[in-house]
Amino acid sequence: MKKHTFYKFAILCVGMFFIYRVSRKISVIQIEKNIGTNVYTEKMEVNTIILNETTERSLDQTLHWMDIHSPQPDILVDDSQFNKTRINNDTRNMTENHRPIILLWAQPYPKIEWHLPDLPSEDGGCDITVNRSEYERSEAVLFFMKSCVSNDLPDPAKRSPNQVFVWWAHESPWTVLHYYHYKLKDFNEYFNWTMTYRRDSDVLASLAPTPSLDYFLYKFGRQNEMKDAELLRRPTMSKDRFREEIGLLMSKKTKMISWVVSDCKDIAGASKRMQLVNEMTKDGLLDVDRYGKCAKRPIANDVNVLLETIKKYKFYLSFENSFHCRDYITEKTFYNAIVGGIVPIINGPTKEDVSAILPNGSFIHMDDFENQNKLAEYLKYLDSNDTAYLEYFDWWKEPGTHVIPRYGFNFGPQHDYSNSSDWFQFWKPEDTISGGVKEFEFKRFGLYHLCRKLRNKEHITTSKVIADLNQWWYGTESEECIR
Repeated sequence: MKKHTFYKFAILCVGMFFIYRVSRKISVIQIEKNIGTNVYTEKMEVNTIILNETTERSLDQTLHWMDIHSPQPDILVDDSQFNKTRINNDTRNMTENHRPIILLWAQPYPKIEWHLPDLPSEDGGCDITVNRSEYERSEAVLFFMKSCVSNDLPDPAKRSPNQVFVWWAHESPWTVLHYYHYKLKDFNEYFNWTMTYRRDSDVLASLAPTPSLDYFLYKFGRQNEMKDAELLRRPTMSKDRFREEIGLLMSKKTKMISWVVSDCKDIAGASKRMQLVNEMTKDGLLDVDRYGKCAKRPIANDVNVLLETIKKYKFYLSFENSFHCRDYITEKTFYNAIVGGIVPIINGPTKEDVSAILPNGSFIHMDDFENQNKLAEYLKYLDSNDTAYLEYFDWWKEPGTHVIPRYGFNFGPQHDYSNSSDWFQFWKPEDTISGGVKEFEFKRFGLYHLCRKLRNKEHITTSKVIADLNQWWYGTESEECIR
């Protein structure tokens, strides 16, 4: 009997213990549920307060504040905030490493592969595209003068505040007005920046060699835009080095005057230029070797071929097809003469403009002579006196001029005394265009300056619109240039 009672008592205890454990579990579950509900409710209330009080905050700041002040569950961790933070951080990194995009809205040369190599001294570069679907992503939209049509332009009302419309021209105002018949009045208050060879352009698009960008910014009085602030403090060329390079230069000089011309009469200025040269060579006054279409002695459209052809000459006729147009100095002077190691004889731009832009003592200007007979006498004197002739190359020794390419030294076929650098290797035409076409190189100076301004975020920090493009381009020119 006692044994039977003991078993009953044991079973009762086990049952009561089981009931107690089940009840306890239910209570704990209910408590945890209530706590979870309270946490959720409290968090929603805090979030509502935050959203009301922080309408001026950024999303990142608000999320960070919530993470600190909102109660968090002990077990469940919501990593969505971390994901958002990671995404935002990735976005920032993309912004910091972003390459500005330059969209050529109306491209001048469809056959050219538009590509701008990064230069060592520029700390990065820009991407160039002709794809209009990139419009919204582009920091600059570039409109080339020859291809800019008023009924084929994007709506300026849809332009991003951090996007600039840039008007680009490398022809003279006379040519733009009388040959292409652009009056530009349709473009008033449309463009933000100008990009031309003129010193007062927003973007300097000189037809000078790309490596000399900083030097010509200095010459144009725009020192604050130079990348190489120490440019003019560099040591000058030693006397021994100068003597060696001059010796190599003079060893090639066997002839007197050359001229490459392919426009004989299409532009009024071209006809006048042809007439002037004919007068200079009349009755054997001067002997000028002519190349190009007008002379029926064409030269391949390649910088190296051109310079190889004319390097044996002492003088080059840098005659422009426009007269007294502000700062209008083209590749005829910069490449054919200065880079080619030839003394340019200049006609077209004023001597004042030429003196302000080119290296000191690097040129001969037609305005310095009463007539062609006086010019002929002087050129014959220089041809017979190497000491006097070589004074036109003293600029090679001036501080800062080492960045101006010289054919056979830091551009083109090299010799044992070459001082080429990464800058010049990047600059060579074959690095950017196939087939040796030289046209693109003449445009890269401005593209690099534009890229530099975009990387410096000048399109964001400055706000500007060209109120009267017609007045700026034509109204500021001399009568001799426009007529």
